[in-house]
Amino acid sequence: MSLPPDPDEPTQRLPTTPPTTPPAEPLREREVVTTEPDPVWVEQIMGRLRSLRGWLALVGVLALAALGVGLWALLSKEEEGDAKQGAAVQRVQALEDRVDELEKDTDDAASQNAVDGLRDQQKELEQRVSAVEKQASDGGNADDVQADVQQLSDSVEQMGQSIDQLDERVGDLEQQQQSQQSDDSATP
Repeated sequence: MSLPPDPDEPTQRLPTTPPTTPPAEPLREREVVTTEPDPVWVEQIMGRLRSLRGWLALVGVLALAALGVGLWALLSKEEEGDAKQGAAVQRVQALEDRVDELEKDTDDAASQNAVDGLRDQQKELEQRVSAVEKQASDGGNADDVQADVQQLSDSVEQMGQSIDQLDERVGDLEQQQQSQQSDDSATP
């Protein structure tokens, strides 16, 4: 194993070698014989190149078309503020107003429990009328009983009319609500 020269040593001259003798025979280059290429083979290669050029042209046209469509879509896209936002603000406000009106109407209308309570009161009054009539038939002051019967009869009629009116209002509200729901579902 040899050590590298010391970097502090002074440089030395390279030893000279005796000249070498030229080879006995001069070096020759290799000879290559070229012949004319086969015309069928040349025609086949040229046909393939033409086909490749055609396909490359087709791919280029398709790429340009795709680029054009992409640019058109990008440039023709509406701004976010101009794009459709769904329903117009006026239509939403009108719908909110209609909902508020319906809520007011339903707040004023009698509930199903209230209607059931009125029917129960009507049945009680009918029972009381029948009890008073029975009492009148058994005896007692006929004028007082007849006045009580008339008063109870009037009360029963008023209650019946009130119940009928409440039923009509509840039916009207249900119809309004159904028609508005069908209008809202038909409106896009």
